[in-house]
Amino acid sequence: MRHTEGVTEDDVKDFEKSVIIRKSIDVVKILAETQAERRKKASNNYRDVKSKVARCIKVRNRAAKEQKKSKLR
Repeated sequence: MRHTEGVTEDDVKDFEKSVIIRKSIDVVKILAETQAERRKKASNNYRDVKSKVARCIKVRNRAAKEQKKSKLR
């Protein structure tokens, strides 16, 4: 694109910025979809838990597991 006639450095910089913004928006959309799925499944996840303490432990373990997954991405 840099070697095309009529294309200035400003055009190239604008294009690079738009690509970065587009990628960022895609990441946000993917995270939003993941969280939406998690919210839909939440009612079934804790149905079999016997007590509040057990539920809290299960939630903490699940959050730690999700955090490890997100660090690996």
